Amino acid sequence: MKEVLIAATRSSLEEYQNKIDIENVVRFGIIFLFLFTVLWFTLSLRRKNGVKRKPWRPFQTEGTYESLKVFYGKRGGRYRIRYNNNGEPYRDYF
Repeated sequence: MKEVLIAATRSSLEEYQNKIDIENVVRFGIIFLFLFTVLWFTLSLRRKNGVKRKPWRPFQTEGTYESLKVFYGKRGGRYRIRYNNNGEPYRDYF
């Protein structure tokens, strides 16, 4: 009985795997073509309407070079000298 069950499951498993491979190829191919056409269509519409790609800019820092200069305290703490709304300097520890 055990051998019959193993043989039946093995043959049905091979049939199942072969069937899934063919179905998956077709299914993924259709999905890929659909997504590609949607992407191509949207990009062509953007170009037609004059939408340009924004240039990538790296992290932009605020302020001048003086506000970005890093100082080290006596005990090893790092800080920057910044100014509040009144123009008074303060230490910004990080």
